[in-house]
Amino acid sequence: MSEVLLMTLTIVTSACSAISGGVYFSFAAIIMPALRRVQPHEAVSAMQSMNVAAVRWPFMIIFFGSLIGSVALVVMDMATDNWGPASIVRVIGAALGIAAFSITVLGNVRLNNQLGSENGNGSAADSWKSFHIPWSRFNLARAILSMAVPVVLGYSLVI
Repeated sequence: MSEVLLMTLTIVTSACSAISGGVYFSFAAIIMPALRRVQPHEAVSAMQSMNVAAVRWPFMIIFFGSLIGSVALVVMDMATDNWGPASIVRVIGAALGIAAFSITVLGNVRLNNQLGSENGNGSAADSWKSFHIPWSRFNLARAILSMAVPVVLGYSLVI
């Protein structure tokens, strides 16, 4: 396996995960606390708008880049017979990236879709109450995992 390819893929995957982690951290540190300070119908409307805006190529490239890179790193390392410390650490880092993606899809996106179906007929207060706490917990988990990926993958490059 080409060391240059492996190193490049490790760096690109690290960058994609770090950027994703930064986005998730922004939600945890700034956006969700701000939304908790406004009226529930305003928070629901703002979150619905952000969820639509997120599904655009700039974020999707980063979001799926992290997953594709993580899966590729696992496959590349599993295909080799040379399992040293760097390979083990790299697979752990990639697994963190896959876990962050999984939390996003199974947790955050699922809740986003539920909130997106809120059309104003129900109580915005009830919708927001059932949304923001679990969504914030999933978001914090994916933020931590995404920000751990470049640390672990970076370590795999120096050991």
